[in-house]
Amino acid sequence: MQFATSVMGEHSAERFGTRSASPGCNIGCMQATPHLGNPPSTWFKAPRCASSMPSQWMPGVTMRSPASRKKKPALTPLWESEARSSPKMEGRALVLEAAATAFYERGYAGTTLDHVATILGTTKGQIYHYYRSKLDLYFDVAVGAFFMINERIYPLAEAKGVPAAQRLHDVFRAFATELMEHYPFHRVALEATQFKLIGRGSAAQERPLARINALRKQLEILINALIEEAAADGVCQIPSIQLAMRGGLGSLAWLIVWFDPKQSNSAEERDAIAMRIADFVVAGLGCRSSALTNSFAAETAAPPAAHRG
Repeated sequence: MQFATSVMGEHSAERFGTRSASPGCNIGCMQATPHLGNPPSTWFKAPRCASSMPSQWMPGVTMRSPASRKKKPALTPLWESEARSSPKMEGRALVLEAAATAFYERGYAGTTLDHVATILGTTKGQIYHYYRSKLDLYFDVAVGAFFMINERIYPLAEAKGVPAAQRLHDVFRAFATELMEHYPFHRVALEATQFKLIGRGSAAQERPLARINALRKQLEILINALIEEAAADGVCQIPSIQLAMRGGLGSLAWLIVWFDPKQSNSAEERDAIAMRIADFVVAGLGCRSSALTNSFAAETAAPPAAHRG
């Protein structure tokens, strides 16, 4: 398996493109891939009187309290999207977070926009303000997952004055942390791209899949370059850069399969898991642990601070 939030900085603006108001890309979003065509005129139109179903009609789904509707989203969705053009980035982010939870818990087939609206604590009409269909919303969650990985790891990969092996370890650690912090997004992305639960064919699917492939390609190029640099430094014995890259990304992606967000809720627990996974992956690439100054092995091998000379 191969896998490709925060407000984007200057480094991301240069890498992922410039702000664009062209058709097919949200106003104010970042155009991560070349323009892939105008939205077709036959897209689904939102009903004028759309409303969500009462919560008692949907077993297992509880309507959120009014206070929860005012919460701030934990992400900024700056990626190119099939969403309707809207300057309300925060509203779209809240819809995406609710959708990721719904698709993760119920799967694509078992989720309706009524379920998403119930989690969000609003009406289905509010969702249609941002998205034309459940399919558009589903793939926007998947694209966002890959975008958030790249957005998190690029600053670490390009850190000045840090040896390549340590940057590689830092990237893998941040990668694992991202998978756990936004687990519903990444679980949906796994199902959308690897399990392929929805047959391909329509333009509404092809465009987001092209964006995912572009983001994944950027990720692979980055990891390849880091591995090559670490091998050139002589601290990693790697017979095949390409195989090492795919093996490393595959090890990280497997975290999505076995990780249980209900069992590891604290930031400390997640960071310990991420650190150990990064240690494991870097060791599997044939890198010497002595080349790492920030790893689980280095921290546990160091004497307590009170006893250091």
